[in-house]
Amino acid sequence: MEKIQLSNVTRFLSDHPNLSPSLKLKLEKHKFRLVNQLRFFPNIRVLERKEFGFLPQEVDEIEAHILRVNHPGISSITITTLNIRTEYIRFGSIGFDQAFGGKGLPTGRLIQVFGEASAGKSQICFQLCFRVRLDTSEGGLNGEALYLDTENSFRPERIKEMATNYYCDRIQEKYLLEYRIEEILMGIHCRYVNTHADDLLTMITNGQLESFLNDHSNIRLLVLDSIAYHFRYDYQHDNSHRIVQLMTIANKLKQLAYEQNIAIVIINQVSFLIDNQALGEPFKTTCSTTLNVKRWDDDSEKTKRQCTVIKSPSVAKNFHFKYIINKFGIQDCSESLGSNSGSV
Repeated sequence: MEKIQLSNVTRFLSDHPNLSPSLKLKLEKHKFRLVNQLRFFPNIRVLERKEFGFLPQEVDEIEAHILRVNHPGISSITITTLNIRTEYIRFGSIGFDQAFGGKGLPTGRLIQVFGEASAGKSQICFQLCFRVRLDTSEGGLNGEALYLDTENSFRPERIKEMATNYYCDRIQEKYLLEYRIEEILMGIHCRYVNTHADDLLTMITNGQLESFLNDHSNIRLLVLDSIAYHFRYDYQHDNSHRIVQLMTIANKLKQLAYEQNIAIVIINQVSFLIDNQALGEPFKTTCSTTLNVKRWDDDSEKTKRQCTVIKSPSVAKNFHFKYIINKFGIQDCSESLGSNSGSV
């Protein structure tokens, strides 16, 4: 297969003939070295913020000489193109399926779920890891999952519990039940990245992750739980460097989601502002769908949670529903089904 030359995307900014020397120095100071670090920035105007300190005319220069360059031979990714290849993972929850237009979690997309502690973020991930392993007739993709764990939150015993309660009425023979559950777990891979942010960045961007996905071509779901941990606690660089690293990770994951046609779910925490995601701009602009989950305590014996759609191409903003977490996994609250639904 003939390789497409991407000289304008990959060359060093220091070699760019149309950028002023002062701008090159400022870009180098903020660790911008390659053209593609700027070209795939979702909103280049963020460089005018205080932590970067670029002047409006300098950002104009970047837009004029880098972002508006046409690259022949590179076709644009459109919604139509994505839909041709898209497959869906059913959640086992009508509410969560409706949050994605009624079909379930789509492949080829980058999804963000953020929320407070104990809202069920990891439980959602465990359920998706289980559901993607199911046959297509059961709402799965008969695929595998990769769990990138930064917080030591991966619990295979919880996935086993979900699988056992799902199949206990479907498979009567004990040995066949045990075999099927073991088969489910064998297709869920976990990689611990619990050191620091630089290691996470390196693993995602230097080819390690892509190589693993190429060697395991049946992986249809990737979970990053969570992105916030290394970038909020004991972070070793300044804020501008943090934004660059986050943008690099977000854009690489978005690229892999499309190229590998897998669903990628990123878990995030809440910021100090109520119901706002941590880490701000990078994932707000890069993810196609963002969900906010939180506890919803009331007088009932079961603690309820609420999921609200913050951003989606499929349903109206602020579509919300309530759910519970039990031995079966994520389940709908019957009284919330059908409320405030808004497919568009």
